Amino acid sequence: MVCYSHTGKAATMKTDLESNSELWMHKYTPDAIRLQQVHRLLKAIKEEDYEQILKLYYKSQHQHTLNPKDKPLQIPVFIYRDQLQRTWNRALDNAFKSINEATPGINLYETKDINISQIHIGVHKSGKPNAAWTMHGSIKDTLKFPGKSKPFIHLGQKWNENARYGTSIHELMHALSFDHEMQRFDADIYLEIDEDVDHNYQKTTNKVLTRFDPFSVMMYPLIKMEEKDGDPIWKLKDNGNQCQELSELNKVALNLVYQPCINKSKNFSPQLSIQTGMLYCGRPVMKTHNQVGKGTTDGFCGPNNWANCAACRVVTRIKDKDNISKQIPKLEACLQKGKWQGLSGLFYCGKQDVKFATDLKFVKSDRKCGPDNGLPCNDCGKELFNDYRIAFFDI
Repeated sequence: MVCYSHTGKAATMKTDLESNSELWMHKYTPDAIRLQQVHRLLKAIKEEDYEQILKLYYKSQHQHTLNPKDKPLQIPVFIYRDQLQRTWNRALDNAFKSINEATPGINLYETKDINISQIHIGVHKSGKPNAAWTMHGSIKDTLKFPGKSKPFIHLGQKWNENARYGTSIHELMHALSFDHEMQRFDADIYLEIDEDVDHNYQKTTNKVLTRFDPFSVMMYPLIKMEEKDGDPIWKLKDNGNQCQELSELNKVALNLVYQPCINKSKNFSPQLSIQTGMLYCGRPVMKTHNQVGKGTTDGFCGPNNWANCAACRVVTRIKDKDNISKQIPKLEACLQKGKWQGLSGLFYCGKQDVKFATDLKFVKSDRKCGPDNGLPCNDCGKELFNDYRIAFFDI
């Protein structure tokens, strides 16, 4: 199968998707079907069929089983607090809180014992004062190869103070195994990147778990690159600046890599809603949800708020105390009907005859139900609210 001749990365991209298909696709899907899904994605990227690309990514985000026997991964971090300025220390505290809140499957905490730490943060002797970077890879490497050097996050003292909150999250995400958004294997269909750029822009073969996300904290500002026409999500980003907080898809990706598990310290003990047949944890973690569109929640992950949080959303099955597994009923039914949860958490079917004038951010609609964060058609809206109804009118 020949794909992507225009990108020059055909073989690498195909190998990457196929080798990572176990994580990228639903673990309960037979290998033959999973590989078929990968080939569908390859074909959609080759043809720049953005809607098909998004549908495949959104349908693959439901991967994990919530097992009451699972325990959160403990990640101790040693911080050279005396080396860092006050603004860096405040920003790091915020980064720990943001990542921990989004990801119940991990417990990121500061330790005074450097011997047990898995990540080190401070000022490295080889680091420039106006730079911030992560060296020695990620904790995935050290967990796999115990003798390997632990990730070290260098935070330069002359780094822009207005960007320190986002940079702290960004570098911790590197240490947790995430690459830059513009380094995706499929970045060529979303971005025009200058040829004379450094290694921070070069393609990687790491896993790509969500649709392209310009709001990702791992996305650089549009200085050495510019957006390409095609993907309508660009219409939702007001400027080319780097975002300073975790995006909704950052949170989804974190929970795909670090499987959610019941975590009493984080009040994460989700239940199936009788009302909707979906999984909700009730935590007040939705304040920045739909940050690229008009909000549809009151800040809580619950059945009256249209969507569940990123941690609940990646779960497709639940095990009880007797180790009996069952699927999320509404999710199973919607996927069988060809519907998917988009960026907003609402269900969409992609119908093209719906006469919408605006989506949730008042961007002119393409007359489709979905796929990211537009208003759902009446049929899809009723999946979560029996009384849902919108009036259609001509644009």
